[in-house]
Amino acid sequence: LLSIAIPDSVKTIGTSALSNCNELTSVTFSADSKLEKIGEYAFSNTKIETFYVPENVTTFGTHGTAINLVLRSSNLKTVFINKSRQNFPASMSQPWGGPDTTKVYYLGEFVSFNHTVDKVPHEYKRNINIKAFIEDNSNALIQKIELPDGTIINVGANNWPKDLSNYLYQVDKNATFTFKGTHSSGSVRDYSIVIDDIGIPVIDGNDATIKLSKLPSLTSKEAVLKLVNAKATDEINADLNKHIVLADEYFNNVKALNKVGDFTDITLTITHPHSAKTAQKTVRITVIDDLDTIIPDPTPDDDVEKPNDQYVTVLFKKGDHGSLTGITKYFVLKTAGHKLSELTKPGIKADTGYTVATPNFKDDQNLALNDNTIINKDLSYTAQYNKDIKPVVVPNKPNLPDKPTKVNKVLPNTGSNNMQLYYSLVITVLIALLSLFVYNKKQED
Repeated sequence: LLSIAIPDSVKTIGTSALSNCNELTSVTFSADSKLEKIGEYAFSNTKIETFYVPENVTTFGTHGTAINLVLRSSNLKTVFINKSRQNFPASMSQPWGGPDTTKVYYLGEFVSFNHTVDKVPHEYKRNINIKAFIEDNSNALIQKIELPDGTIINVGANNWPKDLSNYLYQVDKNATFTFKGTHSSGSVRDYSIVIDDIGIPVIDGNDATIKLSKLPSLTSKEAVLKLVNAKATDEINADLNKHIVLADEYFNNVKALNKVGDFTDITLTITHPHSAKTAQKTVRITVIDDLDTIIPDPTPDDDVEKPNDQYVTVLFKKGDHGSLTGITKYFVLKTAGHKLSELTKPGIKADTGYTVATPNFKDDQNLALNDNTIINKDLSYTAQYNKDIKPVVVPNKPNLPDKPTKVNKVLPNTGSNNMQLYYSLVITVLIALLSLFVYNKKQED
């Protein structure tokens, strides 16, 4: 073990936890460390030269005794305590097992740093936003800051940058970047930032099946990668497919497949061309019989024997108030990516007194059949019906007898009616005589 970064969530490092790690040279804590307790001998007998104690530490070895060997090592040179001398409980026993020449600096006696890191969009770069300052000592100054590339910035103030903003330092590779802050007392604090996430590749692929008759087509590694749909990309969505590698060992295993049921697991590997970071994905290739990927099955619904374990069943059930016509059961290859829209659904005939509902099929969770559902597991759908609603008959009103018709009686007229008859007779006789006269006159002419 050469170095270790203590996670922020760790609150206790127990007694002798890392003692006798003879090659350990570096222990790092982040600014957000929750560490509260470091036990006796925790870092004894190591090659650590510089040790930084986080600000939340309240227990450091054995308090109140002259013998405190948390950091016992002949290699120890400098210790930075992120508390004031008055507030650090083990200050009386410094240098905690280190040589007498070990320099110990408390808060305000060295340059403090904090930082954030931002990704640069669409580029393999990071912006380190860093600032330096001196705490608990308004009279002290930051003499200078040395950047990771060796640039020296003379400061002469208790903050850097002086306007209290961040200094942007851009990097384009994964590495440890160390900033050095020199205090007016002469102490030099190293502040290291690890960048390790530039150009991390992401690789993907799918388990695949191949029909026995198609095995001879797998004559190249490219054909195998296509079969399992191998793809790779990264944080800027670069197409890294051409960098995917299939080792000879795995390719030879694929070529050794020769019968139904044979399978092999292959590992795909991608090495990022910019960062040299790697990623892997393991997938399985299985040989199947030369059956169709969708097989209509006319056998009874309770006969669920599948062609092989690569198939799933799609079952359509008639429900309680009707019947189905057509194919009601299918076997579908689960890796083929078929959708329900590719199956011919059976017809539904409702019993007397019922109609086919909308939606006409629902699954076991009472959800409507969705044609876009990918068939990769057993599915079951039941026909749906609505009960007929009979119209309400309103009875007719009973026929009532007609009201009696009022008859007006005509009383005999003994006077005026006889006179009218007399006048009518006289007029008729006169017209007849006139007509005879006219006729005779015409004869004489």
